[in-house]
Amino acid sequence: MDHCVIETPAGRLCIWELRGCITECAWVTAPLRAPETPLLVKAAQEVDEYFKKARRTFDLPLAAPGGDLEQKVWQAVMQIPYGRTVTASAIADKAGLRRKFRAVVNACVKNPIALFIPCHRVTAEDGDGSYVGGPEVKRALWAVEGIRRGTDQ
Repeated sequence: MDHCVIETPAGRLCIWELRGCITECAWVTAPLRAPETPLLVKAAQEVDEYFKKARRTFDLPLAAPGGDLEQKVWQAVMQIPYGRTVTASAIADKAGLRRKFRAVVNACVKNPIALFIPCHRVTAEDGDGSYVGGPEVKRALWAVEGIRRGTDQ
């Protein structure tokens, strides 16, 4: 499994590649490591473009390991437009998991590709909510996308 660690305005991001797909990314404190494969180079470039507000969607092959429930949730999360937020309850409804908003929250916490599957756009009913990268990273991603706390835009 190849990986790189890149610097972003939200902190260091480690991106892993396996068999031609991005399988994981995580906010880390590890030393920087330059991307060495064409896919990791492309991923690093797209992340840089995202933070420069020149990219709103990622065009990368993703393979997030997870069960059927997680896959349903992540597919619904992938449909949330850039700069918008949606409540966990609304994602539960969209994913066919009516009234199972806790399952949505758990799937978001388990999201192994947290930037590319944009769980930072999922909120609690009060417009806030946790994020696998922590509240500071979530707020940094919201700032990039122009999201204000408490707005279901």
